Amino acid sequence: MVKSLVNTTNRLSKIIDISGIPLAAFEYQETMNRVFITSGLRKLLNLTDPVYDEILMDADLFYEKIQQIMSDPVEMEEYVYPIDDGRYVRIHLKKDKNGYMGVVTDATKNVLIKQQMQYENNHDKLTGLCCYSYFKEQAAHKLRKASPDKMFAIVMMDLDFFKTIVERNRD
Repeated sequence: MVKSLVNTTNRLSKIIDISGIPLAAFEYQETMNRVFITSGLRKLLNLTDPVYDEILMDADLFYEKIQQIMSDPVEMEEYVYPIDDGRYVRIHLKKDKNGYMGVVTDATKNVLIKQQMQYENNHDKLTGLCCYSYFKEQAAHKLRKASPDKMFAIVMMDLDFFKTIVERNRD
C-alpha cells in the first residue's frame, strides 16, 4: 500500500511540474509511517536537503514546521506567510482526527504587487513622503500602541512650495 501511495505521489508531482504552476501538496494519515509530499514543496518552503529529509520522515516535525511558518501571517492577507528569503506562500491546511493534508502555492508576485500599490496609494509620487491621510493613520496607530509611561512627540511641517524645491533639485 505504501508503495502505491509513493507512486501516486510521484505521478501527482510530475503532473504539477508539467503544469508549470508553483504548487505543492502534502498528506499524512496515522496509518502511514511518513509524510507524502509532492516535489515542489522543498523549493516553495526554501528547505535545505537535511531539513527536508528530516521532516519527510517525521510527521510531527513536519507539522511543527508548517505551524511555525503559519505562526507569522502577512497582515491583511488570508493564509499567506513569509518565507525567509523574501518570498511568500499561501498555505491551506486541513487537519482531521486521522491526520492532515494541505496545499502550498507561491504568493510572492501577488503580495509584492499589493505592497507596491499600497505604497503608491499612501506616498507622494514626487517626494516619496507619506500622504497626509496615511500619516494620520500611522500616527494614530503608533499612539494606540504607545506605552502610557513613555513620552514622545510627533512633528509635522507644512513647507510652502516644497514640491517646487524638490523638482528643481531633481533636474
